[in-house]
Amino acid sequence: MERSKRFAVLYGLAALNGACGTATLLGLWLHWRGTLNHCGKVDCGCVLYAVSTFSDVVGGATPYCQFAAYAPLPAACVAAVLAVVHFYWGHIRVKRKERSRLQYDLVDPKRPQTVIQTR
Repeated sequence: MERSKRFAVLYGLAALNGACGTATLLGLWLHWRGTLNHCGKVDCGCVLYAVSTFSDVVGGATPYCQFAAYAPLPAACVAAVLAVVHFYWGHIRVKRKERSRLQYDLVDPKRPQTVIQTR
């Protein structure tokens, strides 16, 4: 497998991992938010840093869950864009059959010769 194809797969898996992590934590947070929010005027419906009391479970501060849920999204978006770019480079782009390079003559190094390589 070519390098661009491998990068396309790796970036695609990274984007999928970030999206799954965000979806999992958002689902968990939104499910337990109403149950854990017993702090009165303060919004404390986060599963992270929850405290167990004798009668209830009190959640942690909401910014912890917001950061943990939304932090992977920018990296997942960048990984998705890079996966598309590498997929294009590896699969869709037309590859040139002939590549030319200059090869210098050993007798007269000032006079280059064009050599055509086919793959």
